[in-house]
Amino acid sequence: KREKAIVQICGDKYSISSEEIYSERRKVSRWFHSHARTRMDVFGRPPMAVPNYRGPCKNKLETLSQYRYSLCFENSYHPVWTRGYLTEKLFDCMSGLTIPVYFGCSNLGDLVPSDCFIDYRRFSSLGELDDFLQSISDQEYISYMDRIREFLESYQPSYRHSVDRLYEAVTAIVDQPAKIQPAH
Repeated sequence: KREKAIVQICGDKYSISSEEIYSERRKVSRWFHSHARTRMDVFGRPPMAVPNYRGPCKNKLETLSQYRYSLCFENSYHPVWTRGYLTEKLFDCMSGLTIPVYFGCSNLGDLVPSDCFIDYRRFSSLGELDDFLQSISDQEYISYMDRIREFLESYQPSYRHSVDRLYEAVTAIVDQPAKIQPAH
């Protein structure tokens, strides 16, 4: 029963790095406001200077769960240097059962099944992305949700990306006996 709309939750940030994609977030927000059939609402702090900004986000999962899609952009993109760079943004979208329109981790398809997200890079224009979002039927949307639920159950992001897991990994390294190399 969710409306065919897209949400973006992020603060308005800037960087001088050539790999930054903060500016892409603003560009997409403005384009969707002015040209798209799919409505886009933007939330976050500090406020983003775009016409579809709706205010700070009080509860991220609650907000995400009201939309079919979420513009899910990491802070930077580079085909080599962002391999494996994956933050909570994608898992937050999935936990809210919102289909991520993702841009960031260059090898995301190696880490997450490609049928659980929409790869922003595959579209040659924002108009093409808008048309694709409009074309997803209710049944296809439900199929995305089923695949996302299945992935989250098997992957368990709250454990894999937890402080407890980091502690366990460090403890396992520390507990290994030291290997002393004989002097030559």
